[in-house]
Amino acid sequence: MSPSFKNILYCTMIGPNSPYIFKHALALAELSGGKIHIIHVMEALSQRQEELVEHFVSRSLIEELHKNDVEEAKERLKKRLIALCPPKNGDGISDMIASISIVAGKPTEQILKKSDEVNADVIVMGATSTHSLFEKVVGYTAQNIVSNSKVPVLTVQVPEGFQLKGVSDI
Repeated sequence: MSPSFKNILYCTMIGPNSPYIFKHALALAELSGGKIHIIHVMEALSQRQEELVEHFVSRSLIEELHKNDVEEAKERLKKRLIALCPPKNGDGISDMIASISIVAGKPTEQILKKSDEVNADVIVMGATSTHSLFEKVVGYTAQNIVSNSKVPVLTVQVPEGFQLKGVSDI
């Protein structure tokens, strides 16, 4: 029996390389007639970090800032989706997009949790081989997902110098 990719979990950092990685999730959905579930994980503050921040700003301000960050991420993601996929539903987003989740927490935990929630058949995410600290963290997350996922993981290496005109700046 051939593998079926009806539920595709696409993990995004909403960065400049995300459109290239998303195109792979989109191709899988088109080939298999599947739906794409999108997750963006925002790193949460540790309890100690929250305690330190609360000395300078109120708890309600922290919550408001987090809410604003989530809304801003949703809007950026929505603009990219409209630019990358043919719009088909009332939101202007392709009907291949089943859900969009923006959550706070540890990326590996949240991605694996979402994979179970949506009954993912495959996870699509970026991989990196460059050496900045930020990119090492991304690579670490991909490595953890590959090691702990119950389903296949497609890790996409973005070509050096990639830039998709008109989308990466959204």
